[in-house]
Amino acid sequence: MRALAVAVAAATIAVTGAGTVDAEPRSIHESIGIDTLGSADTSTLSKPTRKNMIDCSEAVAGANLTNAILTGCNLADANLSNANLTGASLWGANLADANLSGVILTGANLSGAILTDANLTSANLSYANLTGVILVDANLSDATLSYANLSDATLFGVTGWGTVSGKGTISGLDTAFGVPG
Repeated sequence: MRALAVAVAAATIAVTGAGTVDAEPRSIHESIGIDTLGSADTSTLSKPTRKNMIDCSEAVAGANLTNAILTGCNLADANLSNANLTGASLWGANLADANLSGVILTGANLSGAILTDANLTSANLSYANLTGVILVDANLSDATLSYANLSDATLFGVTGWGTVSGKGTISGLDTAFGVPG
């Protein structure tokens, strides 16, 4: 018990004495030890891992978030315009009212994500998994959906559907709800 108290006191002195915390900075990329499918990478098991990045603080406009795990993140009203989220996991994320214009989501997993009123103008969603996604009143003007999976997605009130490229390669439209005519 005494050793613990000494360690805590030493840490307190180190932090207050220097005026800053000398913690090892971690970006999303450095701290992820689990791949986007959720299986453990045994080479990183001794390192800190982060399955779900809850604060989502690095998810900002123009950020390079390739292969980031943002599962369940609340990104409502976020500005992620021109961000690179290639291969990212956004399963169950809340992206309602988010600005995703020009974002790259190639091969991303957005299963069950909420994209109500999201701006996806010129977004690249090629090969994205959009199973069960809610795109109610979303703007898809000039978006690319080549080989995306929209199984069980909800698309009521979507604008810009006429300008979406890659529609002929989209899978799952037969089970999607509210697909614009």
